[in-house]
Amino acid sequence: MAASEESVSRIDIPSGDRNHCCDARVRDYGVEILSWARGVEAKGVRSHPPKRYFEFYSLCQLIDGEGIYAGCDEVTRAVPLGGLILSCPRDLHRYGPLQGHSWKEDFITFRGELLDHMRDDNLLFSGLFAGGEKRRLLPLIEMVQNPDPVSQIRAGMMLVNLLLELIQGGETEDPATDNTGNKIQELLTRLRLNPGETWTVEEMADFCDLSTSRFREVFRQRLGMPPKVYVDRLRIRLAAECLLNTRLPIREVARRFAFPDAYYFSRRFRQLMGCSPRDYRNHFRRGAGCG
Repeated sequence: MAASEESVSRIDIPSGDRNHCCDARVRDYGVEILSWARGVEAKGVRSHPPKRYFEFYSLCQLIDGEGIYAGCDEVTRAVPLGGLILSCPRDLHRYGPLQGHSWKEDFITFRGELLDHMRDDNLLFSGLFAGGEKRRLLPLIEMVQNPDPVSQIRAGMMLVNLLLELIQGGETEDPATDNTGNKIQELLTRLRLNPGETWTVEEMADFCDLSTSRFREVFRQRLGMPPKVYVDRLRIRLAAECLLNTRLPIREVARRFAFPDAYYFSRRFRQLMGCSPRDYRNHFRRGAGCG
């Protein structure tokens, strides 16, 4: 299946050096690092990178060259040098060099129940984040190459700390900013727990005690996308889980997650997930993908 007549690639197996040191005891801690690579180079051969999704988590950092990133919202952004791209399982995205340009990255792939819980609680989401000049993944890669269980667990905790730092935008010095962050986190929790509620941007801004313009600015800085795009993506992801975990008719799923009708829901679902709700339910219940 494809959105807008473009094929979507499904990536099941991560590339790079594979981690053979992570045993069941380490996986019980909730984070398993699958693979990594340093200084991977690519040359752009297309007008834009292909659209795809992973069946695992991935974090990469651009260390040389230039390129673009677009997530489920399909908004294309230039990737700054040092920029970090986090991709969550089954989130559509495209990133890489444009035609004729070079791209060099470090990356790491991973999975785990702790990460899934963080994602469910809106503490983890796909996006483009500032990384600075430092190669943020190198200490983690060096740690995970040690075969002993303690090093594997430490590497997992280093990864979680890095992810939280990226998502939360690092430590803040202004107490007012901290309070704003707390209000936004409270809003995100409410949106997730009550996905059938409808919110205007003005209502969300009032909830966070901000003007509408300031709320839009802060929300985009923290979450990498406008508020309405975030809400749309959240509802689609929760609807996707509902499709797999229940036998509700598609029109009922649309109603439960505050979409005006089944037609609009199906169209928006296809745009973000790469296939229709019906195909998503059928394919993933059989263990296949939408690609």
